[in-house]
Amino acid sequence: MGLPAGKTNNPAGRPPGSKNQSAEELRRIIKAILADNFSHDKLQRDLDLLEPKDRLYFYERLLHYSLPKLQATSIYTVEPPPAEVINRPAWLDAAI
Repeated sequence: MGLPAGKTNNPAGRPPGSKNQSAEELRRIIKAILADNFSHDKLQRDLDLLEPKDRLYFYERLLHYSLPKLQATSIYTVEPPPAEVINRPAWLDAAI
C-alpha cells in the first residue's frame, strides 16, 4: 500500500509540472549539434552518396515522422465458421 498519486514524503521534491533540468540540457545540446552540422545541401550530398537500398531505408525511416501510423484492426463476426472447419476429416481426429 503506497502513497496516493501525487503525494511524496519529500516536501522539498521537484514541484509538479517542473521540467527535468538534465533532460532540458541534453535537448539543448542535441539541438545545437543538429543546427551546426545539418543543412539541406549537406543532407542532399550525403543522400546522393548512398546506395539505392540505403537511400530507400532512409526515406522509409523518415516516413515514420510524417505519416500517421495505421493501427491494426480486427473484424469479429457472429456467424458460424465455414462448413470445412466444422466437418473435420476423420484422419485429423485420429491423430489427436
